[in-house]
Amino acid sequence: MIISKYGKIPNCNKGKLSGEESPSWKGGKPKCVDCGVGISYNKKRCVKCSGKQKLGISRTQEYKEKLRSIIPRGNKHWNWNNGSSGENILVRMSGKYKDWRKAVFERDNYTCQDCGLRNVEGLKLKLNADHIKPFALHPELRFDISNGRTLCECCHKKTDTFGWKLSNRIIANN
Repeated sequence: MIISKYGKIPNCNKGKLSGEESPSWKGGKPKCVDCGVGISYNKKRCVKCSGKQKLGISRTQEYKEKLRSIIPRGNKHWNWNNGSSGENILVRMSGKYKDWRKAVFERDNYTCQDCGLRNVEGLKLKLNADHIKPFALHPELRFDISNGRTLCECCHKKTDTFGWKLSNRIIANN
């Protein structure tokens, strides 16, 4: 018997509708999608596995294949636009461009060429590889290391060649 403010209530279902026998059973505590360890209800990954993505730890080939089978690619992807990616986007995603960025960072010793800041313990600094002569206006200099410089994000935004500022300047000149 359970005693409540309404009086005595018979406890007929004690033990019968708990756990897997309950009609509201959902399989128990959720598990991490990567390693299967039990986690809290509002998470998808455990603490150990959630840090892997942030730290850039490589995934197993099996995991990559699993993702490739789930995520639509090419003309099946929801952002597909008849293969009309602009030339600038394709160049920026190429390995040659990534090698150019790395070469610029290494030449400048991962130090902002404007303010002199660099990544040290306790200071998280996002660095950009900036084209001195704009990427869009000088395609022949896109991969020329002497046309690049390392800038922190703050200093890069101050330049007149940063993103939308350059676009406005091109429109004004035409």
